[in-house]
Amino acid sequence: MARLSRGVEEKVVSPKADVLLITVNSNETKAVLAAFESAIGQPAEQVPLADRLYRNLGTINDTQVFHALSEMGSGGPGAMQQTVQKGIAALSPTAVIAIGIAFGMNEQKQQMGDILLSRQLCLYEPQRVGQERILRGDRSHVSTRLINFFEGIAQTSWQGAPVHSGLLLTGEKLLDNLDYRSQLLQLEPEAIGGEMEGAGLYVAGQDSQVDWIVIKAICDWGDGQKNHPDKDAHQRQAAQNAAEFLVYALQQASLKRQRREEEELPQKTGVSMTFQGPVTGVVGTLQGDMIINATPNVTASNPIQSASSIQWTGPKRAKLRKAILKIYRNIKELRRFIEDQFEDADEILDRIGGDNLETWAADLLQDAAAKEWIDELYTIFCATHPQHSTIQQLKVVLGDSTE
Repeated sequence: MARLSRGVEEKVVSPKADVLLITVNSNETKAVLAAFESAIGQPAEQVPLADRLYRNLGTINDTQVFHALSEMGSGGPGAMQQTVQKGIAALSPTAVIAIGIAFGMNEQKQQMGDILLSRQLCLYEPQRVGQERILRGDRSHVSTRLINFFEGIAQTSWQGAPVHSGLLLTGEKLLDNLDYRSQLLQLEPEAIGGEMEGAGLYVAGQDSQVDWIVIKAICDWGDGQKNHPDKDAHQRQAAQNAAEFLVYALQQASLKRQRREEEELPQKTGVSMTFQGPVTGVVGTLQGDMIINATPNVTASNPIQSASSIQWTGPKRAKLRKAILKIYRNIKELRRFIEDQFEDADEILDRIGGDNLETWAADLLQDAAAKEWIDELYTIFCATHPQHSTIQQLKVVLGDSTE
């Protein structure tokens, strides 16, 4: 985090996560932290944000992963639904994953430590109880993107604990009764296992339109034997299996996904149009995501350097920041741009900084807006890379009257 000088208010730049992992008990948490530390080579960083403490687990395959801790269950204070809602608001992940331990349903076809991958969730708490029981809860489908990702890895290259994908039961009960488990299995014969937090994950993810999935491994059978002498060892092994599968999958392919604000930039459409706008300062033909035959539209009343007609709202500043991040791939490149293009580069660099490129870019935009040199930043940035498709896209977007 950079400390802004000369009376400029200090601002905490919120980090962004591609994937947010949620655990509940200590065995789950320790397994996740250990798996990521082993893969990345450094321990997680504690990140206090809003009224919660998160952990930055690091980046694997260009996928930034954070961790949050939930209370047991779905609906209570601090439980899964509230935890996921707060995590989405704070970190803007494109995927949330509940990872840890679950109970199995079939001792003949499953083994302790097998991994359960949710394709669907059945919320078993809402029931009609009369002469017979009828489940009335949602039977929700998991994100197809995440199912495709994890099931593809499980079926092709994963050599660890067996992975079973299918329907998971989820409810507030800590299930440890064979008769009740048998009743649930009669109501949902396709169930492969169950756990306690999936309903909260589903509700929060669905409401925020964020992809979600449950990945948990079997630590018991919900059959009245939860206090088995090996309970802790079974939980540790199950949590380790789930965490190792997740890390392995991320090492095979990235789960990073384009965010909505990035998707607002013009995409290739195959449509050509001629345009001339006071903001873009360019006359030319837009073809797909490229402007061809572009010439400067410089006049006394509309010089290309004049960006003062842009109202730098938060969303427009965000678009400029995203464009900067697309062109400058690391801190060294962004720093060189500042040093080469601005006479007061040393003063600017004193006011910005941080340990990652996102923080540098956010601080740069914050400083430019607060000190009213954002027009100059935008103009020089565009002039430095006039033919770059990202610049041309940015100009078109900033020239649009809609927010």
